[in-house]
Amino acid sequence: MADGKIAVDGYEQIAHLMGVPGPSFMSTYQADVDQMKQNILDYMTGLQNLKKNPHLAFTVNRATEKKPIFTLRKTLDSFPILPIPLQDKNWTKADWEEAFSLYVNYHYQLGTGGISDKVPYTDISNAQATFIDPKYLPHNMKFTNPRNLHKEDIQAFFSHLRKDGLGATKYPDEVEADLG
Repeated sequence: MADGKIAVDGYEQIAHLMGVPGPSFMSTYQADVDQMKQNILDYMTGLQNLKKNPHLAFTVNRATEKKPIFTLRKTLDSFPILPIPLQDKNWTKADWEEAFSLYVNYHYQLGTGGISDKVPYTDISNAQATFIDPKYLPHNMKFTNPRNLHKEDIQAFFSHLRKDGLGATKYPDEVEADLG
């Protein structure tokens, strides 16, 4: 950009433009899109560094990539499926925050038709009952940014979804196998 700042953004409604009631490209390939954004930013940062220091070799600095805590598969209607069991024995508070964010961001992205996965935690928290039916949260849970939740609150959230059957917990092929 002319001001020297890097911006990478994407907007798409391919399914809508085609008149097909399908999930958005972003919601289907979110991890790949995020990785491509990061690759572009890394590349452009390397070019900016080369422009400032033309005597140096072109390099791309990469942070060590962390694998996601889990991968969400989806139902045929594109709702996220909670992995059962969660492989959470050694999860830290940060791991629980990541899991909560992944699950909630995906639902928010579905609710916005793929336009955004950035959950407005403050807005939702200020009018929680307007946005979230209380049955989807453990008793007395205040929905807020996961950084502001206790680890036990996040664990209770996932336990509540699994125990009360509120979150999809089986993959479509497993349901078919169960029906026999």
